[in-house]
Amino acid sequence: MAVSSKPEEVLVSKDNTENANTLQINHKEFLKVKTLNQYAKIPTKATTESIGYDLYATNHLQIPANDNKLINTGLAMSPPKGTYIRIAPRSGLALKHKLQVDAGVIDPDYTGEIKVLLSNRDTEPFQVNIGDKIAQINLENAKTVPIQVLTYLKNTDRGEKGFGSSNQVDTKELEVITNHSSSEKLIVLPKIMERPPGCSFIGSTPTTTLVHLGEINGPTAKVIIDSGSDITLVSAATIASMPKPPKKHEGKKIKLSQVTAQTTISGYVDLPLIFNTNQGPVQTDVEAYIVNGMTTPLILGNDFADLYQS
Repeated sequence: MAVSSKPEEVLVSKDNTENANTLQINHKEFLKVKTLNQYAKIPTKATTESIGYDLYATNHLQIPANDNKLINTGLAMSPPKGTYIRIAPRSGLALKHKLQVDAGVIDPDYTGEIKVLLSNRDTEPFQVNIGDKIAQINLENAKTVPIQVLTYLKNTDRGEKGFGSSNQVDTKELEVITNHSSSEKLIVLPKIMERPPGCSFIGSTPTTTLVHLGEINGPTAKVIIDSGSDITLVSAATIASMPKPPKKHEGKKIKLSQVTAQTTISGYVDLPLIFNTNQGPVQTDVEAYIVNGMTTPLILGNDFADLYQS
């Protein structure tokens, strides 16, 4: 028996009644392909383990320098369930001719002709001929889910930091050896829920204690644990006393009652608080509104009780 040493790259089955062709991905799933004209070529793979299937042009055209053109493939496709087709540039064309693919997502329910928006970023025009390899397609897994509209999102370490922010490493020590003794470690309480900063009423039945601000060796401040307050407040003077004041964020507009007549809100901060307990120092992270003119250093609101459990 003669055995071919070259593996079979693509298995194709034809249905002459619909002029349809099917590329076999494995024994259970298929990328279904239909040819639409005489020039259409079934996508091919360079090797058996290549991810991309090469696409071929079915029309002659020239792409001017720094411009793009739609190129026909003469193919319609239907990907396996749970996937979609992404058109990607070919590495050789990208390197030698600065050709890139624009708008490469093909939704799985699209059954029209696949066309490639090929962009020429070179200073010279590029000629496309019938039968030229112009791009490749990849099958990518995708998930669609219902949209849930919220008034706020859970806070993250990154927050609103965008372009280029990930180049600046910002780490947090969740387990820290303290200066109280060599065996004590900082206990960080996990949040059990989130709520947006900002409510409506400030109460005044105080129980006070001392906390360290920002870090375990940070400045101390007296805090009122006020069960009647809806939100956590910190005076502007308290924030200014910190060697490394936290970044101020814009929050909801709120009205304060029972503080002082001259108080104004100036955004809020993410503020770590460290309490000394019989089990060692314990850290909690609160969202505290900055109040100009407030004489009390810090007031914990009901949001503090909502966010944490022991």
